[in-house]
Amino acid sequence: MRLTTGVSTAYGLGSFIRVGENLIGFYLLFYLTTEVGLPAGTAGLISGASVLLGALLSPMIGVVSDRSRSRWGRRRPFLLIAGVPTMALLALLFTKVDFGGATSTYYFVVAAAYIIAYYCFLVPYDALGAVLTEDAGRRATIRAICTAALYLSVLVGGFLVLQLQTLFAPAYGSATAWTLAVVVSCSLPGGVFALLAWRATRGYESQGAVLDESSVSFKSVGRVLRMRPVIVILVWALIYFFANAVLAGTIVYAAVYVLGLDEGTASTLFLISALATFVSVAPAAFLARRIGKRATLVYAIIFFVIVAGIVLLVGFNGYAQAAVLAGAFGVTNSIALVCSYAMVYDLREVTELRCGQDLTALLVGLFTLLIGVTSSFAPVVIGALLEAAAFDPMSAASPAVASVLVAFQTWVPAGLLLLSVVPLAFWNVNERRHAAIVEELRTAQVEVEHASP
Repeated sequence: MRLTTGVSTAYGLGSFIRVGENLIGFYLLFYLTTEVGLPAGTAGLISGASVLLGALLSPMIGVVSDRSRSRWGRRRPFLLIAGVPTMALLALLFTKVDFGGATSTYYFVVAAAYIIAYYCFLVPYDALGAVLTEDAGRRATIRAICTAALYLSVLVGGFLVLQLQTLFAPAYGSATAWTLAVVVSCSLPGGVFALLAWRATRGYESQGAVLDESSVSFKSVGRVLRMRPVIVILVWALIYFFANAVLAGTIVYAAVYVLGLDEGTASTLFLISALATFVSVAPAAFLARRIGKRATLVYAIIFFVIVAGIVLLVGFNGYAQAAVLAGAFGVTNSIALVCSYAMVYDLREVTELRCGQDLTALLVGLFTLLIGVTSSFAPVVIGALLEAAAFDPMSAASPAVASVLVAFQTWVPAGLLLLSVVPLAFWNVNERRHAAIVEELRTAQVEVEHASP
């Protein structure tokens, strides 16, 4: 079936389910320390450990999806089963309870359950995008739509939630206002978009040609990890997404405790970041098709490094500097997400030709694992350093706390992003080579079909 713009758009809207990931990255640490009253170190451990648990399961989820032979497809049943529970658990995570000494355990259990359900949706969902089309340029377009939906979730999770929380707080109290804001702006639309992505892609999921009739197993992980382009994209993801998580996880802290902004004003930084992303999505897809995904990605990273360097020279001491950084962060992250996921998609044919099996979900699972590992480690690092600097949410930031927060907004992510360019030098799946691999795979598929009795 021909992939239409409507189907691509409906599928892409499913990426809004990442609103929970953004909400956790931006606010869970903040919420658990300021509303629930947990120590920063404990809150960071809850956030980080739960994300790590889900990430570690993502390759397993990928293998299960790749092994599936359901008549409804390998990926789509997961979208139906996991989408709505994911959004319900997100609402519970931002519901205040007081179980005394067991409160921290409660939030860890809910966070872990949410993350597991989330990855059960996310890994098959992202893998589904690769099997909708073999065209490398079209894949960049699909990922552009997904990135637009993702940053709609950033806009909602970073800006709208705080605005609604502020609106509801006088009538319902601060803690209940958080729950209502999450349900209205995140859980309800997230569940609807998940179901829409499932329904719209009916009949579009290709089962993929099977060159090797043996079942996909965990041995496939070892085979995939011996491939150079797979190693390259995973090493890049490890470095890049740690830098991303460090910056995103300290935006509110830096705005409130370094610049002295109120929470409502601080949330406008997410609005700026989201708007910058929406502006960048179409150019990202265009440049990826025009000059290649790797080149576009490298230019985006260099852009952020330059902006962060300028802010350091001027001084991180006002809303204008924070706004410029937020805008640059949005542009760079938009391009990075469009290009990196499209690069992972292009590995589908590479691994299928080499291994004889469709290992798309395994590839996505490994990529997601690296994102999850870095996202889980970053809050732990942030929480530990803030606690070591004697962070007190009820007091003004000390010079030590301010120094940590400024570093996490500027030279730390800039340096890590620059480091992430190194592995990209070894990426060898350009657009021309990918087209040749697709043709070679089609020839092999025809030979298998003719050889079949």
